[in-house]
Amino acid sequence: MIYSRTPQRGFILILAALVASLLTSLGLAMFSIAKKEIILSSLGRDSQLAFYAADTGAECALYWDFKYNAFSTSTVFSSPDIIPTCAGNVLQDFPTPYEQGVPDGISGLGGNNYSTFWFEPEGRCVYVTVTKRATYPNTVVESLGYSTSCSEPDHPRRLERAVRSTF
Repeated sequence: MIYSRTPQRGFILILAALVASLLTSLGLAMFSIAKKEIILSSLGRDSQLAFYAADTGAECALYWDFKYNAFSTSTVFSSPDIIPTCAGNVLQDFPTPYEQGVPDGISGLGGNNYSTFWFEPEGRCVYVTVTKRATYPNTVVESLGYSTSCSEPDHPRRLERAVRSTF
């Protein structure tokens, strides 16, 4: 019996390996693109949540300023009957407990030209600064909203959005 070698032997095996590696590469590329799209869409969502938190902080300061004159430079808002709250949270003095110390409720908002407070509406951190001046604009409210809670100041994907109101 004489066997002869044919040049086509093993061709299908090489072709199958080539097609498998091509399909694997294509699948990995599609997975990479899908992963980046998910990250981009979550960044957009987190940015929107941070903006909503900042807007909530500004609205809170405006409410307490217009309704109770809480940030007056001549008097201190310290009525024991009214606890300053927004979005179901008691407003807290600076510094936050995550920076140092223990959280405590605000004993008196205002009383000077510069008032600050923080709270967490729906688990998002908000820092608010209210500045009173003798010249226009008489009141400046600056609210910083974050996409994470105040207990995560070093979160790698933490986003910050700001709202400023002047009147």
